[in-house]
Amino acid sequence: MSTARIGMIGAGVHATNMLYPSLEHLSDLVERVAVCDLVDAKAGVAARNYGFEKAHTDYRRRLEAEHLDGVIICLSAHLHPTVVIDCLE
Repeated sequence: MSTARIGMIGAGVHATNMLYPSLEHLSDLVERVAVCDLVDAKAGVAARNYGFEKAHTDYRRRLEAEHLDGVIICLSAHLHPTVVIDCLE
């Protein structure tokens, strides 16, 4: 079985306390490609701490540059519609 290439958008408290640690249980199934957060330092820390290859501040550029099989979005709910549409496109 091949691994799925995933990206993560958001590196706030909820993401780093709940979602990122849960990826450890999926290490045989997912390749952690990129973390995006508006705050560069948060993206960098999350990438280093949770095994992602890259950290960025512009998720749209990452979506264009990377071939991802999936994206985990961990942002405030009011931001979801725009980000989901961008991911689907």
